[in-house]
Amino acid sequence: MTETTGAQRSDRWFRIGAPDLRDLRAFRASGRSISSAELQLYVEADLQLHDYHTVLFEEPRFEVAELAVALTQWAGDGTEPDDDFDHAPSSYEEKGVIRIVRTEGGWAAGSCFITETTAAQPWPVAKEAIDTFVAEAHELAARCLLAAGWSNLDTMAVLRQGFGPRP
Repeated sequence: MTETTGAQRSDRWFRIGAPDLRDLRAFRASGRSISSAELQLYVEADLQLHDYHTVLFEEPRFEVAELAVALTQWAGDGTEPDDDFDHAPSSYEEKGVIRIVRTEGGWAAGSCFITETTAAQPWPVAKEAIDTFVAEAHELAARCLLAAGWSNLDTMAVLRQGFGPRP
């Protein structure tokens, strides 16, 4: 585990870092329209899973849009889920690269690559962390599409297709 320094936010669980636009710009240069699946694959950024100021797991060039869509499908209606969340990104062989599990004390986030988890939180706190991440991933996707050359109108249409309505 490493301590974060100079962090802008201390929101629970997820922190999105710098985006990587290389694949998205290359896709844009092809002149093709981007599908929902491609949007989820090409919106990449550094991702940290943290508990307060302690980084538990970090991954560069993580498909944050894909994770946001999966989290929305799992927890979108706001009711406490009956099952745990195990994210298996399309670029990984492992299941549970990001996981959220029910514990005796509430919900905790972790990864198949680490033994530590975040401190358990009641569902409303966990849901707030998820909603914050999804909103930040949505905003990041918009900024990435615009930076890669899509127009405002095309960006809005692609985001509706790839994410659904803004949370």
